[in-house]
Formats: sequence, C-alpha cells, structure tokens
Amino acid sequence: MSTRIPTRTPGVYKIHRGKGTVYVARWREVDPTTGKARVRDKTFLSETAARQYRARVEHTQATGTYVDPQAGKVTFADVADQWLATASTSDIRPQTLEKYRRNLANYALPAFGRRRLDSITSRDVELWLRGLRTTHGQPLMPATVRRAYFPLQATFRYARQHNVIAINPCEGQTVKVPKALPTGREEVEGHFLSLTQVAALASKCAETDPVDGLLVRFAGGVGLRASEIAGLRVRDLRLARREVHVERTAKNVPGTGWVFEEPKSKKSRRRVPILDDELLHDLGLYLAGHPRRDELDAPFWPGRGRTGPDYGQTGADHLWNQQAFYRNVYRPAVAAVGLPADPHTGVRFHDLRHTCGSQWLADGHEMFSVSRWLGHSSVAFTADVYGHVAKEPDYTAAIERTRLARGL
Repeated sequence: MSTRIPTRTPGVYKIHRGKGTVYVARWREVDPTTGKARVRDKTFLSETAARQYRARVEHTQATGTYVDPQAGKVTFADVADQWLATASTSDIRPQTLEKYRRNLANYALPAFGRRRLDSITSRDVELWLRGLRTTHGQPLMPATVRRAYFPLQATFRYARQHNVIAINPCEGQTVKVPKALPTGREEVEGHFLSLTQVAALASKCAETDPVDGLLVRFAGGVGLRASEIAGLRVRDLRLARREVHVERTAKNVPGTGWVFEEPKSKKSRRRVPILDDELLHDLGLYLAGHPRRDELDAPFWPGRGRTGPDYGQTGADHLWNQQAFYRNVYRPAVAAVGLPADPHTGVRFHDLRHTCGSQWLADGHEMFSVSRWLGHSSVAFTADVYGHVAKEPDYTAAIERTRLARGL
C-alpha cells in the first residue's frame, strides 16, 4: 500500500506510485443521509492542483455552498423523479402534477434524461429552449415553452437546494425564456362563432345523442369551462332563478382518476345567468327526465360507460369526460359542419366559452358583468381578450350575425 506523505499544505498528501507521483486532496464532510462525518479525497497529478481544489472545498464548506463531488453524477431523470415525489406530497393539485410529468416526458427528458446532472450547462439549457418544436416541426408558442421549462427549472432548483449540484444552469444569464412570439409565428386565437354556427354544431352533436346537442348549446349559452361543466351537480342548476351555480370542478387525471376541487379562484366560484329562454326551457325538460333528478349531488351531465356491459352507453351514473367528448363527438361535428377542425388551430370546445362572452357583449351587457359571469380574474383581463378580437373584421361580422339572429 502506498504511503501518504504530508505536504506543507494541510489536507494535501503526496503518494509515490510505480508510474510516478500523485497528490491527494483530503477533507471531511457530513453524510447527508446519516448525518455522520466521513473522509473524502480526490487525486491530482500536481500539488498545485490538489492545493487549489482543497482550498475551494474549504471555502464552500465555510460559506455553506459545499456539494458532494459524487452527487452530481446522478442523471437528470433520477432527480426529476425525486422532485416529482416531493411535489406530490405538497398541496399541488393532482392534475397540475400530471401536467408537470407530461411536460417532462415530452420535452426535458428526451434531451436531458440520461445525462449526468453536473454535465448540463446553461448553454445546454439555452440551446434546448431555442430548439423546442411541435410534432409538426413548428416553434412552440411562448406559453407552451414556459410550461415545458418550469419542471426543468424546478428540478434543477431542487437539486441545488439539496446540494446535488453546485450551480443551477437555469440561473445562467444566457438562459432566457421567450416572452415575445417567435419571428413569423402568429398567436393561435380563439374562434368566435355565430349563433347559427353554434346551432349547427349542436344539431350535429345531437345526432349522436340529443343530450350532446343540448350540452353544446349550454356551453355556448353560459360560458363555463369544461371542468366546471363536468363538475355540475343537480343542485347547481337553479332553473327557477335562471342561474347556474359554479361550486366545483371535475377533471379526469390519467393515473389518478376523477378529481373534484373548488374552482381555481374566488372569482371562478360564481353564479351565471341563463339568458336564453329556449335553452332554459330545454334544460327544464332535460332535468325533468333526469333519472337522478331527486339526488342533489348527482352529476347533472352524463358521460358514457367505458367498461363492462354499459360500455359506450350514456347514463347519469357516469361523469362527462371532456377529452372523450371532444374526440368522439365534438371534433367530428366541427368538421362535418365545415368549421376548422385542425387539432391545433381549429375550433375547440373552449371556443364555445369565447363565443358566449362575445355574444353577451353584443347583447349590450357591461364588461364588468361579463367578466364576473365568465369568472375572470379581472375586468382588465376580459377587456384584453375581447377588446383585441373586437377589432377584427371576422369578429365584427359574427357580432352582426348574432344581432340579426336575436332580432337586435
């Protein structure tokens, strides 16, 4: 066994080996898992390199920035799993956690998953951000880039907080998350439909099931979000008062199942008027025939059975699933009536909400009231969304068609 010969620098030793002399920097550290002290060392070819490294270790230990040299050898995927496991025990919503997992799987893990954490630099992160593309090869929208970037940033922040790495590459000055749209790329905006177009969509969806047609008219008439529609119970429809009470949301989270929560903000918890007399009448008929109308907590809108003998059958025991409805009923209807049906830029189910807001404004309702009925965070947000599209010729034409359809 080679003998360590102390040098003039404490913690640095010289060792003679058959092929020459090497120098070892030795120091003590605390094992983060056991809390016990342990000895670590690192070998260098020159005394100067060993002395400089030993000095850096002393400095980081004194300033509380010390990182175990072996810790950064874990892969990005391993640390991302640790961060997700920690996040799952916090108050993060299950559907939000599922989005983090999906964004990691789609964007960060293909690029960094197998790489050692300490090998990833700010330059790597910068190039990754610039190269993010859709499956069609188009640059991602800025909002999508930010969603892809967040779990990556959170993973590195977690690693730095737990002394797995010495430097967080996401904190480099060259790493800039885009705020402006990429050159030559226009923002995808919502489609604002006319009453005639909503009626055509509802009629086409009703060919699958009359309730599907009524649901489309309902979405276009009260402006609820899809998760709010799924969360409606029999008790939430106050037809005698022409109101819908938004008290909870329901989402089907992959790997978790149905998750019921309160609306995402205080303003999302609201009362929405039913202003269309024909819609109000048809909702009354639907509720009168609802098989669970006497159960106040029964789901108001039905879904379809997905297993067993009732597979594909509509029934009040099943919850309405937005994804299945869009894929099997709504999107085929959009294409059938001649509206844009591209999954990325075509008419979405959420556009029924946009349409409802625009028609309320066309009917002369104040921006403040429309903002409150839509559950927006502020009137300024409502004005920003609808004030922008109000300048477009297509929007103006749609409003004129709406006014004519309503006899205004």
